[in-house]
Amino acid sequence: MADFSDKLVEIRSQMSEKKKKREKKVSMKKAKVLGEKSSEKMFEKNFGIKEYFDRVKSGVPGIDEVLHGGIPKGNLVVIAGGPGSGKTSFGLQFLYEGAKNQGEPGVFISLEEEPERLIKNAKGLGFDFEPLIKEGKVLIIKSAMYQLNTLFSNIKEVVRKMKAKRLVIDPGALLRLFFETEIEVRKAFVDLAGLLKKMDITPLITTDFSLEAGKQFEMEEYAADGVILLYHTRIGNIYQRMIAILKMRGTSHSEKVHPFKIGYGGIMVYPEEEVFREME
Repeated sequence: MADFSDKLVEIRSQMSEKKKKREKKVSMKKAKVLGEKSSEKMFEKNFGIKEYFDRVKSGVPGIDEVLHGGIPKGNLVVIAGGPGSGKTSFGLQFLYEGAKNQGEPGVFISLEEEPERLIKNAKGLGFDFEPLIKEGKVLIIKSAMYQLNTLFSNIKEVVRKMKAKRLVIDPGALLRLFFETEIEVRKAFVDLAGLLKKMDITPLITTDFSLEAGKQFEMEEYAADGVILLYHTRIGNIYQRMIAILKMRGTSHSEKVHPFKIGYGGIMVYPEEEVFREME
C-alpha cells in the first residue's frame, strides 16, 4: 500500500504546478470576460470559483461531489485506467445521464467494441439505451480505423447530425495506431482537442493507464482539461477500486483517493470515504 500511495503522490507532484498555472490562466480569462474587477484577488485565493462555470452532471453518483459540482461544461476529459477499471462504463453512464435526464443528446464512438455489445453490457448495468436510440437522443457507432482525417470528419458529421452535447470516444488509446512517432501522436491529439473544443460539446476520451506498470502520462493527459484516474489495484489480498481527480480545469476538486464500486446502477463513488487515511 505504501508503494502505491508513494507513486500516486509522485504523479500528482509532476503535474500539480502545471495544473495550477493553467487553471489560473483559464480562470482569470473567464473572470475578465465577466467583468470582475476584483477577480485576480479572488482567483489567487481559489482558482476554481464554481459560480463562473456551467456544470455538466456526470450521472455517476458521488463523482460530482468529488468535483465540487460536476464537470465544467466544454471540458475535454480523459478517463484513464487499466483493463477492467470501468472506463467504458463511465463513458456510457455519462452519455445516458445526458440523454435521459438532462436533455443533452450524445454520441458514443467506439474504436474497438461493437455497438450491440456495448448496448447489451449497458443494459446489464441498468442503462437501457434502446429507447433513447429510437428517439434519436443517442447514437452509438463503431468507427473504421482507416484514416485519422476520416475519423475527424465522422466526428463532426455525427455531432452535427445529432445536435449532440456529449461525446465519448472509446478507447482513445487506439488513435496511436495511426502513427509511427510520438511527434505525430502529439500533433494529432492537439488537433483533435482543438476540434472538439470548437463543437460546443463536453467530450470524454478513454485511455489506458497502469500505475503499477510505471506507465508515464501520455500527451492525452497533458492536453486534456481534466484527467480522472480509475484504479483496480491489489491491496493485500483484495482488489480495490479507487478513483482520483488528477486535474480538472475550471473547478476545485477533492485531492483524495476515493473508493468506488461497479454493480447494477453502474459506477458509484463514495466521496465521504478515503482509501489512504494515513496520508493526511
